[in-house]
Amino acid sequence: CGPESRLGNQKWESEGCECIRLTKREDLTSNSGLELALKAVRVVNCCLMVSIPCTGGSQIFRTNCHRPGYKDRARRHRKVFCALMKNLVVVTREAQKYGARIIVEWPRNCNYWQEPIVQKYLHENQLKPVQVDGCAVGLRSYINGLPIYKPWTIATNDAIIHEALRGLRCPGVQPGHLHKRCESGDTKRTESYTDDLVQRIHDAFKRSVAEGPLNSGLRRLTPDKQ
Repeated sequence: CGPESRLGNQKWESEGCECIRLTKREDLTSNSGLELALKAVRVVNCCLMVSIPCTGGSQIFRTNCHRPGYKDRARRHRKVFCALMKNLVVVTREAQKYGARIIVEWPRNCNYWQEPIVQKYLHENQLKPVQVDGCAVGLRSYINGLPIYKPWTIATNDAIIHEALRGLRCPGVQPGHLHKRCESGDTKRTESYTDDLVQRIHDAFKRSVAEGPLNSGLRRLTPDKQ
């Protein structure tokens, strides 16, 4: 995740939820980063939130394919993506031994969702997608305060978390809800999510833990279309 991700804010520590951020600094492509992640998930009532950098699969990156150096940048992003996914598979299998709740987030139009290794990962861990629009959970521009659409897809194996995120869609273009494009200074900051979205995830995780071992009701849910 990003170093400022609200999901790992210290405020959750005071509510009894230990938060461990694994960022670029910890380098999840390295053996040391992998060991840190494995240690972090070896606990009952763990929620593993995955937000691998999406740049190489993003729509904006694809539209810049005509620029000089694009192929080299694409290869670098691809290399990082493959290394992270390889280690994520290892970490998730370890987390599943302890009944972990798994959550994966990427933008809805990210090409990574269609990658064979990702499709296999979703199937192996029974992750069902739900669509969330940033503007429906308070995502606004840091520049002019206008709502930012930012279509996320969030996949999870937990029925309570899944249900808590359903229906969080853009209310449509109307007076007072005109979108600003997610660009320039806003793009990087959106990786930290919003207070509303994070509150919903933490509250749902807390309810899920209170009900006991990982619930099985997710199989009965109809996943949102990609």
